[in-house]
Amino acid sequence: MKFEKIITYIFCLFFQLLLSQTTTIPPTLNATGNQIYNPQTNINIATSFTITPGTNTGEIAVYFQISEGYDFDIDILRLENPNSFPDIESNWSNLEGKLTLSHKTPGTIIPYSKIEDLVLDVIFNSSDTNPSSDKKISISVGDANYLPSTGHYYEYVPSSGITWSDAKAAAESRTYFGLKGYLATLRSEEEATLCGEQAKGAGWIGASDERSEGTWEWVTGPEGIIHFWEGTGLSGGPVNGEYSNWNDPREPNQSGNEDYAHITYNLGPGTVGEWNDLSNTGSLNPSSNYYPQGYAVEYGGSPGDPVLNISDVVELTIPRILSASTVKDICGSGSATLNATTNSIDSQNGVEVQWWDSLINGTLIATGNSFNTPVLNSTTIFYAVPVKNDGINIYNSFAIRTPFEVKVYEKPILNVIPEIEQENTIFNLDDLKDDLSANSANELFEFYELGPTPGSFGTKITDPTNYIFTGSSTNNEKNIIAVVTNKFSFGLTPACNEIAMIKLRVGACDIPTTFLSRDVAVCETSTDPLGGGQDGFETFDKTIFSDTEADLITAE
Repeated sequence: MKFEKIITYIFCLFFQLLLSQTTTIPPTLNATGNQIYNPQTNINIATSFTITPGTNTGEIAVYFQISEGYDFDIDILRLENPNSFPDIESNWSNLEGKLTLSHKTPGTIIPYSKIEDLVLDVIFNSSDTNPSSDKKISISVGDANYLPSTGHYYEYVPSSGITWSDAKAAAESRTYFGLKGYLATLRSEEEATLCGEQAKGAGWIGASDERSEGTWEWVTGPEGIIHFWEGTGLSGGPVNGEYSNWNDPREPNQSGNEDYAHITYNLGPGTVGEWNDLSNTGSLNPSSNYYPQGYAVEYGGSPGDPVLNISDVVELTIPRILSASTVKDICGSGSATLNATTNSIDSQNGVEVQWWDSLINGTLIATGNSFNTPVLNSTTIFYAVPVKNDGINIYNSFAIRTPFEVKVYEKPILNVIPEIEQENTIFNLDDLKDDLSANSANELFEFYELGPTPGSFGTKITDPTNYIFTGSSTNNEKNIIAVVTNKFSFGLTPACNEIAMIKLRVGACDIPTTFLSRDVAVCETSTDPLGGGQDGFETFDKTIFSDTEADLITAE
């Protein structure tokens, strides 16, 4: 019994020793370097970098990739001082946006201490004066590409003529530092772009509508089956808010039992990373763009996967104006305060705003996030550009300048109008426009009754052409308010206007000579005015004059 226990104990020790010798503990990378990047300059991507060794003391290579925001043919990573590393081979892949540093003697291990020095010497440059995207750069000691937004790793595996089903099996047999592989499920633009940049030919991905025609699903990932598209070509569309990147507008077109998706290759500008549907074999013609050349593998997210720190990420942020008061309004003349909010990170990675008087070249007139203009008498445009400020230097920039317009509206200049008197009670207030202002063609006129307190506004006069004076038997005068507004400022708050008080007066009414009169010739009841007991007086029926009286009251 003791002998059996000893044998068992020895076997366990041997197994643990064997396990300890075959299990490789990966290193841990730690990079610092979130910085503001001034376009068209060189910048070291990391301000500090360390490697904590695992089992090994070095690696065959170190990899750098612009994993998010890469601009093909514009961005580049390279060593700043290659002569300081004469034994290091530098290889830049413009297609992938990836820099590989390895020993010039193939297979030779680079010590971690030298890798730390190499990382600190790598610089980034963009030839674009106005980059549209911030840059995320992954640093890794493994050759698969790390994507910060997912925390997963991706690689393109060349395999000429491989079928989709064989590619699925092959991907699932691969591992990466203990992470299980599977045909890539590209559920975001970042994933699709990264894998598209890696692909060196038509490459299979983990999408299929084999289970139900037209119902496209991700079928390979640890998330399980994900329905992301329904239908074919123009009649199809994404579902459940899922991302898709089919080669528009025809795909997927189901052109002959095409139940599997692949990344397209060499189909023309703008198609990098787009998808197409093919049969399980794809084209059988090796010269065709639809002949399978490999497959995209994704690592990460599977149950039991280890936590890896073999990659870290630094970010270069493009100076940017995040929000701005780009239009200010002034009535007459005056000064305006222009404000811009920037994407500063910290005091060493700040973004300052320069204010210029011209879109190109011109004179720098102020620096700062707020700018008080001089007194302006006409509409003027100023131009702002965000630049890097590291606490010591404010860098120049050739980025596109943002226009800030200060609109100056001409304030109405009103004439002094004496009281308006006319011999009737109906006023056409529109006739006063030219008397009020010499610039009436470019102005809007509104008239109001006086309010209950002196100078206050009352009811708006809705029909200025037919304003009826409503005085009293003891008052033939009243004041109204005219508001004259620059028509180009109408709707602004406040509008550019001027106010005038106008006195209306109703004077005596002259009866026109053309007024129709009535003769009433009934005075006597007898030819003998004093005879027959008559006194010479006669009573008239007043109703016969009622129409005439009304016409006189409203006479014009």
